[in-house]
Amino acid sequence: MRREGRFKGTKEKVVWSVEDKIWLDTLGKRDKVLLVISLFLNISIAMGPCASTAHAEATTVKAVDFEEYWLWAGVRTRPEIASAKTIYLLQGEVALEAPGGSISIKPQGGAQPAPHHQDLWIVYRVGTLEWSPDVFASLIRKYSNWKAVSGKIHGVQIDFDAGTRNLANYVEFLKSLRQQLPQGCKVSVTGLMDWAANANTDEINKLSGVVDEVVFQTYRKDKTVDDIDKYLRKMERIQIPFKIGLGEGALWDTSAPIARHQYFRGYVVFLRNAASTR
Repeated sequence: MRREGRFKGTKEKVVWSVEDKIWLDTLGKRDKVLLVISLFLNISIAMGPCASTAHAEATTVKAVDFEEYWLWAGVRTRPEIASAKTIYLLQGEVALEAPGGSISIKPQGGAQPAPHHQDLWIVYRVGTLEWSPDVFASLIRKYSNWKAVSGKIHGVQIDFDAGTRNLANYVEFLKSLRQQLPQGCKVSVTGLMDWAANANTDEINKLSGVVDEVVFQTYRKDKTVDDIDKYLRKMERIQIPFKIGLGEGALWDTSAPIARHQYFRGYVVFLRNAASTR
């Protein structure tokens, strides 16, 4: 802020003492500081809270603080896996063998049916919904093999990035899948945050009775997606059991209001080797 050496409307020269100059210089700096603080506060208010931290009390997601996990290929053995309540275990990927080729299940994850004390979901990544009878048969066979060993298996989880505009088609596919699965085999699906942001809630609720749960993925690698609070607010009308999927190493506030939702069933953490070494 610039101060003039003369007052308007007078020819009298103002003489500043040394003390005046020091005081004015200090005041000028103070004004600049106040201006910067004011601008910072205005910008902060306009922007709102940090979008990716999911509330002010967000902390780093650590596997040890949870009890349900996604276990993908290549994740090293850890104490959390042995003590887990529930494991979502990758078993394969449904995809084209080659451009123009047939659709099949490519084994992934490496784990073979064996006795286990954790509750289990076997997970299939899905790149296409154009399944042949052989694909359905292979998935059912794998479920039955796990069912035959000692330990509880809930069912099958389908990890498919269904676009919001294609939710209706996805629901029809899941109805077909459910009809072919053995009695007692439950169905879980992963859900995109885009569903919460852009889908009609009634479309999401059509999954009720078709699947037993939806696990919404709130992360990209070790980061919570931007504007997560906005997505969570739009989930208030969901009327189907759901869980929140967290990325290990991301930020999350477990006291967020979504945890008090009538249909909220807990958290599932995607395990990462890099996060476990922090």
